[in-house]
Amino acid sequence: MQERPSWIHLDKVQNVIYINLNSDDGKIVKLAPGADPELVDNELGLVSSRTVRPFRYIPNAGEAEGFLALQTVLMDTAPLPLSQRYFLLCWAISAFLMPFFDDRFLLQLFGSAGSGKSQVAARLLTLFCGEVHWGNGTAVAGMRIAENNPLVVLDNVETRNLHLGTSDFLLFMANGAHKMKEKARSGPELMFHKLNSLCMVTSIEPFPEELPELTNRTINLTTSRTLRQHDYRAEIARKSIREDRDLMLSAIFKLIGKRVLPCYLDDQFPHEFWWDYVFKMYDGRNKRHLYSMIIILNAVLEHLPLDGRETLPIGEQMEIIVNDWVTILEAEAI
Repeated sequence: MQERPSWIHLDKVQNVIYINLNSDDGKIVKLAPGADPELVDNELGLVSSRTVRPFRYIPNAGEAEGFLALQTVLMDTAPLPLSQRYFLLCWAISAFLMPFFDDRFLLQLFGSAGSGKSQVAARLLTLFCGEVHWGNGTAVAGMRIAENNPLVVLDNVETRNLHLGTSDFLLFMANGAHKMKEKARSGPELMFHKLNSLCMVTSIEPFPEELPELTNRTINLTTSRTLRQHDYRAEIARKSIREDRDLMLSAIFKLIGKRVLPCYLDDQFPHEFWWDYVFKMYDGRNKRHLYSMIIILNAVLEHLPLDGRETLPIGEQMEIIVNDWVTILEAEAI
């Protein structure tokens, strides 16, 4: 029984992450705790989708500069309340930490027509893949996209179109399950392929309550027309992401290596406090994913402090934001 290579791999002994985003000369990105990212030979045989535009790591990229760009093109343009913008950014960054958790939040952006939900999804796809490739076909097609891509977006999924295949696919994505496949020319041997991909859905209404297994794995963020930017500004943001994608991803990888991964091992991070918080305050699923996002938030706030609360210690800023997150999550829990 074998596990098929993916685009990402975790060395569980060293807590080192390897990522394939089609870098130059077939190199992959190595993220080690406390270290700057490195480009190394792809001895692990990690795969990547041909739809992912090649990523060029910038060694001298500044974290502050990269996160200011992320704030400008992803957070400031999202038609969401401020705490939900932090959720959106931390959820996106968590794609590069997926081997640390099994269950994953499905992220559903829903709102009225013209509220900007598809634009948010398009900007995230542009960051991850360099281009926009919607996935709204069959479940089989979605599986193929999810095999080698960090993000899958199903656009305009409505209740009347939520047929059995689509809901099963979404549950498969949320569970972080292994896809079983018989190994070619090897008799009865099976190969397992873990779908290391986050999934975002846009729609004009939340999933129906008749699908509790789906709704209690989904976080709903409601886009607002009053917070939406004009179309021309949305296109400018997409253009900026394409131009500064290498800078922003380089900054994210530096943040993960130097600030996020060490927190998993660092006794100075208040692990006991936040684990108690998660288990006492949040009764739903995806607790490990939420905990990873809290660790990411701790690092993000060093560059993007909470507006109007910048003078507060980062721990207090985190409590304000995470309280809002849990309020939203608990509203969806069944």
